[in-house]
Amino acid sequence: MKASPSHLFKWTVLYVILTLSPLLLVIAGPMKSTRGFWTEFGVALGFVGLTMMCLQFAITGRWREIAPQVGADHLLQFHYAAGIGAMVLTLAHPLILFYADSKFLSYLDPSVNLPRAAALTLAVICTVLVVVLSLWRKRFKLVYEWWRLSHGVLSLLVVLIGLVHVLQVAHHTYQWWQTAYIIAFVGITVYSLIQVRVVRPMQMKKHPYEVIDVKAHRGSGTTIKVNPVGHDGIKFDAGQYAWMTVGPSPYSLQQHPFSFSSGEKCGHISFTAKPIGDFTSSWRGVEKGTRVYLEGPYGAFKLSKSAKTPAVFFATGAGITPIMSILRTLRDRNDMRKCVLVDANPNQKEILFLSELQEMEKALNLEVIHILSRPEPGWEGRTGYITEELVREVIPADCKHTDFFMCAATKVMNMVEAELLRNNVPIHRILSERFNIV
Repeated sequence: MKASPSHLFKWTVLYVILTLSPLLLVIAGPMKSTRGFWTEFGVALGFVGLTMMCLQFAITGRWREIAPQVGADHLLQFHYAAGIGAMVLTLAHPLILFYADSKFLSYLDPSVNLPRAAALTLAVICTVLVVVLSLWRKRFKLVYEWWRLSHGVLSLLVVLIGLVHVLQVAHHTYQWWQTAYIIAFVGITVYSLIQVRVVRPMQMKKHPYEVIDVKAHRGSGTTIKVNPVGHDGIKFDAGQYAWMTVGPSPYSLQQHPFSFSSGEKCGHISFTAKPIGDFTSSWRGVEKGTRVYLEGPYGAFKLSKSAKTPAVFFATGAGITPIMSILRTLRDRNDMRKCVLVDANPNQKEILFLSELQEMEKALNLEVIHILSRPEPGWEGRTGYITEELVREVIPADCKHTDFFMCAATKVMNMVEAELLRNNVPIHRILSERFNIV
């Protein structure tokens, strides 16, 4: 299912309602007293910041009711933007209160109340760290697994300290039903954590996989092929992805999202990646028989069911992976819809699945455009990068009924998406995957 404007609008409205609901509940109830515009405005920002932090856990909870309609890419980008927004509101809350009335500075005074001052100071530090470490994780050389753990722990601390702070101040939540709603709302956070960290690994442990082959491609790519052990395995749609854990237990910090590179009906599951992080750099050393656990499938990066719907794909490097899953599935179905693939790489050696793509051009109604930024001597194909001119070149006349897929470097995807929209491609026809967290 595509992330249509109606789906995005529906979930956006629900998000706004949920974000404002505790604040609206407070306004609807009786107040002890009013304390001036800036004081109440600062308090309002605190409520909204807290609820946004809570909803961050729900957004990344990989809920099947939401992700297929919104798309993983949209969710990740929204989570990124909402996290910055939550930090701004959370930090603005005390600053505005200090501006409105200097007596609020006593909340950070350890001589007045040491536990409260320490907790609120910790909350401020954690809020800043959550965003800073997310924005500049690679600059700080923070390993993904430890970043993921710190991200969850710091965010949870902010939420729990915020809840205790609201209940202790109790200026606007002294009615039992207001208190109950705030506690229940924060319960979303706890429920999401339990689902992701306890319940789902428990389910995954009952359905293990094992590595049956590790294939090193020309260049730096590696494919890991797995089979289910004692069960039928995941049923996925071409273009989707799963969260993978390699090792004896699914209860691990090492869990990463990878697109399926195998077709839907090929009899096994395979994933292909290039060494862009600590985990993928170790793939060639994975031994046959190694246990693997998968959670999924997820993602809305899927073709229209109608064989009359053309498709245009844009990929760079390992971004070809979900597209290969789609093309392999089309080949297995003998689906002859018109397809165009623009695949950009540094050189010919780094083109994943080159020989198979050449075979697919003969078996499918497929045109492959390879473009190399640093070609080797003798290369007769296109050189350079994906440009606005190339994007316009591959947009068909009937673009309103064509699917456009992007799995590429962020700058490339931003440019391609903007160019597609400028050329009247409907937004719901543009599907993208940005896995920039591995």
